[in-house]
Amino acid sequence: MFDLSFFMRYWEIIKNNLFLQVIFILAITILVAKIIAPMIIGFLHFITKKTKSNFDDKIIEILRIPIFYTIVFLGMGFSMKYFLLFPTEFSLITKILETLTIFVWLKPSIKCWDISRLCKKSNKWTFFE
Repeated sequence: MFDLSFFMRYWEIIKNNLFLQVIFILAITILVAKIIAPMIIGFLHFITKKTKSNFDDKIIEILRIPIFYTIVFLGMGFSMKYFLLFPTEFSLITKILETLTIFVWLKPSIKCWDISRLCKKSNKWTFFE
């Protein structure tokens, strides 16, 4: 049938090496982000598909990358909490991940603001006023 001894041999190697554990959890986090982010985007498209404007579709496309990286950073934060021994290290890593998350969301926020500003100037959609 299915032989687990192959995986168990590698699991023993990973289990005894802290660095490999971090890499393993990071790989799992990226895999989870690649699964969950499209689900979130699909749900948002489902919610907004009945609107007449394409403004919300543009915003959803802009948010695709930040949603992915936010999930990855959350996974990294959880893995660091598990693997770091000192609270000061965890605090520093958490602050770095929070800063990276802010930078990841900054560019899409500016793009969304720019789109809404252009729509307001052209009086295309009055719901921004």
